[in-house]
Amino acid sequence: VRAVAAAGFRVVSLANNHMFDCLEAGFRRLRALLGELGVACFGAGEDLAEAAAPAIVEAGGLRLAFLGAVDERSGARQFAAPGRWGVAPLEMDRLTGQVRELAGEVDHVIVSPHWGEERLLIPSPQQVAQGRAMIEAGASLVLGHHPHVIQGLERRGRGAVAYSLGNFVARDVPYADGDVLRWNRLERTGCLLLAELTAEGLGEVRQVPTYHDGRRVGPEESGAGEQRIGRANRALARGGSAIDA
Repeated sequence: VRAVAAAGFRVVSLANNHMFDCLEAGFRRLRALLGELGVACFGAGEDLAEAAAPAIVEAGGLRLAFLGAVDERSGARQFAAPGRWGVAPLEMDRLTGQVRELAGEVDHVIVSPHWGEERLLIPSPQQVAQGRAMIEAGASLVLGHHPHVIQGLERRGRGAVAYSLGNFVARDVPYADGDVLRWNRLERTGCLLLAELTAEGLGEVRQVPTYHDGRRVGPEESGAGEQRIGRANRALARGGSAIDA
């Protein structure tokens, strides 16, 4: 977390299926450390109101609102509710209502949903419908994650939806029983999204492929990352998945 802050990240999402792996005490310790380091966070809290609350960040003369939510099928075990700590659930009526309200108060609303089937290379019809509904409600960007692989990007109205940015960091994960989760090249390839945000709206959006070799993250320069992004975008343009996931 200190490395994240030192690298210049100013806001992070806590809306994911592993947020409470170290239970409430771990969550509180993490959030306290983020506060100490001056990094804003969103997407999880002591109750639903706190978990669903936006993080408001000012940058370049703009006010940006960040919202996070987790799909129940992602494997998350602790969802926030009135009087109960957890991650913000992906409830579309509430979420789109928040986006509409915030769109009248800030320059840009950015939603980061934790959704989709792991390692599926295209979003499901449900993801597509949800992403487009967030844009129609007034979000400038929808930045998806959870599948561990890159899914497509589409411009929609005044906004854009990146259905999955893939893995940024993909170090092998050792388990207590001696087994190890190892990532393949596809899963080590991520997508850095560069978006131009202005007072007038969303400008250029560019996808930059990254690669983590197990030790460091850097630009993916072999051409394979650009090809993966292109295939994902073309598959999305053809209609995506025929099943919900």
